[in-house]
Amino acid sequence: MKKSSELDAAKQQLVDELEAARLIALETKSSAAMVSASIGKAKILGLISEKSKKEGEEEKIKIQPVLVQFVTDTEKKTEE
Repeated sequence: MKKSSELDAAKQQLVDELEAARLIALETKSSAAMVSASIGKAKILGLISEKSKKEGEEEKIKIQPVLVQFVTDTEKKTEE
């Protein structure tokens, strides 16, 4: 079993990797990949939790709001 600090470090590494993937997706204008990376980060950070559906029970998903801001090249040029 991993210690708490090892789990925190592993979570941070995954979040960093997903952020790098999100930035690449932004550069390549792949909105689906950006959303996927953001959702992955939210799950790791505990902002979204999914519970497995047991037989005879409804599926319960806890969703908390996450603010995501997309900036396009056009928006950057108008600010300059």
